[in-house]
Amino acid sequence: MWLLAIFLTEFSPNPVSPQMEWVEIYNDSLESADISGYSIHDSTASNRQILSGIIAPQSYFTFSFDHNFLNNTSADIVRLFDKNNILVDSQSSKTLPDGLSFSRQTDGTWCPTDISPNLPNNLCKETVSLSNTPTPIPYISLKITNIDPDKEQVEITNPNDFSVNLFDWRVRDNSGSIRKLSCTVVEKNHNCLSSFTSGYLNNDVDKLTLLDPLKREISIYSYDYKKLISTKTPTKIIAKDLIKIIEKQKTTYISSHSSSAVKINQTSPIHNYLSIILMLVGSVFILSPLIFHGKNNKK
Repeated sequence: MWLLAIFLTEFSPNPVSPQMEWVEIYNDSLESADISGYSIHDSTASNRQILSGIIAPQSYFTFSFDHNFLNNTSADIVRLFDKNNILVDSQSSKTLPDGLSFSRQTDGTWCPTDISPNLPNNLCKETVSLSNTPTPIPYISLKITNIDPDKEQVEITNPNDFSVNLFDWRVRDNSGSIRKLSCTVVEKNHNCLSSFTSGYLNNDVDKLTLLDPLKREISIYSYDYKKLISTKTPTKIIAKDLIKIIEKQKTTYISSHSSSAVKINQTSPIHNYLSIILMLVGSVFILSPLIFHGKNNKK
């Protein structure tokens, strides 16, 4: 079973006259799908065909176009959007011999085949020689732009000019563990935060890979948890730094006016020491008469 519920399966950009161009989509769910309001676009935003109808569960549906919709002589793109104008699936289209189609194979790749509208796709035609063979393209250039292991969150950014449905998009860590994104849609030129269960994001060195619904690698983000923490935690003052700070503060008590003269501020530690010494000397002078007078009386 495919990861997507509704997806492209085949299209014919260069049919034999008088046949018309057509695009086939498939409903892989177990329920009927109303695709009214869905649309097929080529590489340009203005060229589109609005779809309508209901596709039975696990069934194909083919849509024909009355005019030349796809480019038959150079590269083009077939894009499927849902009723909310969110990109669902896309595939590149390139020059193809008359009467053949591009078909999705069971492994997710595309290749030239004999046409099979509303039927399971044929196998690739190995004898077909194309000047530039079709290659799968990512839905869009989504990126992992930030992570927060403490909050178990990953930031997904959409730099495109259209919104993207994140149904069945996933991330994979360096150990191969895969989790689905909790975001449902990421709006155009915006980002979303996807949250995971506690313990998924590694509090060490790790690598996260963003996977589209066909398990293609779209973005890779490597991180070092210790470096992330160092950017968040305030710098701690260690003992030797504290000593330096105290010594520096002491110097503010003494100001030098010349090489031979030093002025002591009233609040300096030296002034405090001198005051204590003077108090002790004064006490000795005050108490000495009493001490000597007591000794004379004993005699």
